[in-house]
Amino acid sequence: MANLVAEAISKKSNTIVEAGTGIGKSFGYLVPALLSKKKVIVSTATKNLQQQLYDKDLPAIQNLINPILKTSILKGASNYLCKLKLEQQLTQANSHDQTFLAELLRIQQWQVITKDGDLNQLNTVNEDAESITSVRTTKNACTGKTCDFYAECYYRRAKSKAMQADVVILNHHILANELEKFTEYESKLLIEDAVLIVDEAHSLPDTIAESCGISFSLGEIIRTVARFFELYKLEAGDIPSIERGHQSFLIASERLRFSIKNINQSRFNFELLLSDKENAKIWWQWVSTIEELCRQTTLLEGRVADTAFHQEQLQDIVNQLQRIAQHHSLGEYVVIEYDEQHLRFKEVLLNANSKLNSIINSSTACVFTSATMQIDGTLAYIKEKLGLKSVTEAIIPTPFDYQQHAMMYVPKYSHLDDVRVCIDLINKNEGRTFILCSSFESIKRLSKELVGKTQYPLLIQGQAGKEALLKKYRILGNAVLIGSFSFWEGVDIKGRLLSNVIIDRLPFASPEDPLINAKLKVAELNGIDGFEHILLPKAVLRFKQGVGRLLRHETDKGLITLLDDRIINKAYGTSFINSVPPIRKTRNHSTALAFLEKLQ
Repeated sequence: MANLVAEAISKKSNTIVEAGTGIGKSFGYLVPALLSKKKVIVSTATKNLQQQLYDKDLPAIQNLINPILKTSILKGASNYLCKLKLEQQLTQANSHDQTFLAELLRIQQWQVITKDGDLNQLNTVNEDAESITSVRTTKNACTGKTCDFYAECYYRRAKSKAMQADVVILNHHILANELEKFTEYESKLLIEDAVLIVDEAHSLPDTIAESCGISFSLGEIIRTVARFFELYKLEAGDIPSIERGHQSFLIASERLRFSIKNINQSRFNFELLLSDKENAKIWWQWVSTIEELCRQTTLLEGRVADTAFHQEQLQDIVNQLQRIAQHHSLGEYVVIEYDEQHLRFKEVLLNANSKLNSIINSSTACVFTSATMQIDGTLAYIKEKLGLKSVTEAIIPTPFDYQQHAMMYVPKYSHLDDVRVCIDLINKNEGRTFILCSSFESIKRLSKELVGKTQYPLLIQGQAGKEALLKKYRILGNAVLIGSFSFWEGVDIKGRLLSNVIIDRLPFASPEDPLINAKLKVAELNGIDGFEHILLPKAVLRFKQGVGRLLRHETDKGLITLLDDRIINKAYGTSFINSVPPIRKTRNHSTALAFLEKLQ
């Protein structure tokens, strides 16, 4: 793998490598990249993987090759503390409850010792706490050079350090943003004649699709209007039309939230909102209240500082709202995402590979790698998703001995139901089990069925955050974790602690998902088989990720159970079987239990 990467760097070309679990792919790309003496940008899927690369793998290689290389890690703006927001929250101490204020004081104490302001490193306040949200840096609220803390801004410093560094660790969301700038010759991070390494490359197309369009939440808009109104009250406070306009906006916002809540879907096509006359009326009334506030800002010119800044922010919101409501592009798509805490409007690309064209055709050497990219022994699907045509490719299989160390069990259901299978396997393995579900409905059903049926502790997605659940799983040592897709990848638990992985269904995306539905419609218009080219490849890659949770070290052993016999009975089942390492298979319940018995 290192030789392939070195060749791509020397030729300023592109390469794509599936590197099976256990190869050490981060060493495989870091060694030749650091030896190249070029600017190196590494992008990976999540903040946790970023931190792992930056804290462990990169220093190990750097110390061997060039200890004085300047390295940097850059995360999204919201990961960093905003000093101005913290100060503002502390000055409003009387309006906060005791818990909120106590958390703010702990954040203030942490600020004294932190070097980079990365809120992910703050351990004294829960990551989901409202106090944390209130002091995060947000681009739309940033006042730039007019801010009293501009010179000390943690996010600005992180960006500046990344621009000057020899090696930068990004995540795919930031990379997607930089690719947009690269196309317009504005990126300060992605430069010609550099080395770009995309780890976990299988997830990049979806990240680009979700990141490169307009995206804003109702909460962000409400906070922008609130900041304008607070300024008005502080420096003027004597214009009834602004007071009425603000009140109308708040009422319209609640009406909009209520109408979207009544649609009773967590993610749906924006057109569904506008197709209902009453909901469409509520939407446009809400937009008109923001337009009216924008017009009212002119009454403050010459009286209130930063009037132009707030006017520009409100006008930008109006422009974006009008744009998404009049959206008719086949290549893009607008969704609404809703839960009790958040309401977001998001523009999504249906085909993201055009966003990579400029970088893969430049003098920058691009390396794409992951443990889960090939389907049926070929990289054709992921190459098409990334827009790669002229590219060196390789599939390097895992060195782990799946044939000896693992078994796949697909139950026959003539005598047992799936809950009985789960209970028997959990009890035989003394817990130490992941149940990977393909929907939240499955989590609810299996959790309800398993409560009280086994002596081992059940950890269920939703009880706490992902990292908190994984930490508890490791501490308990005999737990059963039931989760959906966030646990199918990026989870690394070695040894006997996880030796029983149960997958509830082949992980096909629902055709009712608005984004999948839109892709299927476009495929149909182009005469493409949607199942073959959209649903099946995504399901195979997800299945590979689930299987990959089992063996994380060369001495690991364990059982993979699939509670779905379509892998045996349907012709497409061979695509799943051929895309995972060779493994012993059984349909016999006693054989599966005997295999677990031998692991004890």
